[in-house]
Amino acid sequence: MPFTPRRIAVYRITIFLGTALALTTVTPRHLDMHLTHPHSGPPSHISTATMTRAALAGDQGAHESNQKIDWNIYRIGDGIARYPGAPGCEQFPQSIVCEYEHVTNAPNDIDVLIRVLESRRWHSYQIDVRSTAFIHVRVGDGLCAENDDVMCRKGRTGVPDCWIHDSDCWYDVGTSTKQYAYSKEWYSNVLQELDLLTDISGVVILGDVRHWTRSLDPRQGDYRVDEAYLESIASFFRSQHRTAMVMSTGTPDQDFALLCSSQVFVQGGGGYSALVSKIVRARGGLVLYPKLP
Repeated sequence: MPFTPRRIAVYRITIFLGTALALTTVTPRHLDMHLTHPHSGPPSHISTATMTRAALAGDQGAHESNQKIDWNIYRIGDGIARYPGAPGCEQFPQSIVCEYEHVTNAPNDIDVLIRVLESRRWHSYQIDVRSTAFIHVRVGDGLCAENDDVMCRKGRTGVPDCWIHDSDCWYDVGTSTKQYAYSKEWYSNVLQELDLLTDISGVVILGDVRHWTRSLDPRQGDYRVDEAYLESIASFFRSQHRTAMVMSTGTPDQDFALLCSSQVFVQGGGGYSALVSKIVRARGGLVLYPKLP
C-alpha cells in the first residue's frame, strides 16, 4: 500500500530569514521544483536544474555578514542533545540551538524543537514535498580524503570513492552512528522501498561538502571527491527512472528546516541526520534507512 502521511500534506518548505526576506542564487548545481497548491491540480515535477536559495538575512550587508560565520563548528545534533562544549548562544545567537536553549535545558526535547522551528519566520521553497523524497548524506568528514588518516582508508591508496568502496567511507565504532557514509550497496533497499511509494516521483539529495570536524581538514578546499560522490548517488537514482537532483546547501539551520519538512526522508550518517529523522517521524513522516543486502 502507498504511504499516506498521518497529517495534512505540507505544501511549502520554508527557510528562516530572520527579520526580512532576500533571495540569492547559489552554485550551478541546483534544482527548480514547482510547488503545487492544494487546489491547483495534480502534483508537479522537478523541471530544470536551476534553483534559488533564500539567504539568512534581510539585506545584502547582513547576508554578507552571515556568509562570514564559521558554521563548521556549529553542531545542531550536539547542541540539542546538550552535550558539554557544543556551541550555542555565545557563538550563534540567532541559531535554532540558541533559541532551544532559551526554552529548555532538557536534551532532545522534540516537541520543544518542533515549536522552535514553527515559531520562526520562514520563506517558501517551491518544492512539492508530496512527490519528493529527501536524502541527506554526510559528505565532508563522512568520506575519506586522499590524504586522510590511515584509519579511514584502511590501506587503500589513490583517489577515494566511497560510492564504490566501503573502506573509503568513514566508520567510527565509538559512536552511535558508526557508519557515516554509504556505498552503493547500502542504497539498494532504499530504492526498493521508494518503489512501493507510488506518490514519490523524485529525490532531492542534500549534503554539505564543507563540513569537517573529526580532524583537521586535509582537503585544503578541494571538494572533488565529495562532489563526485553526490553525483554518483544522483546518477544511481536516475538510472532507475527517477528524477534526482543534488541541492546546494545553505546554513546548517536552513538545511535542517528543509529536511525536517520531509514527508519521506532517507537518513544519512551522524547525529544531525538522526535528529532530522526524529522530527520527520514526530510530524507523521516516513524515514528510510540505508542497509546492506
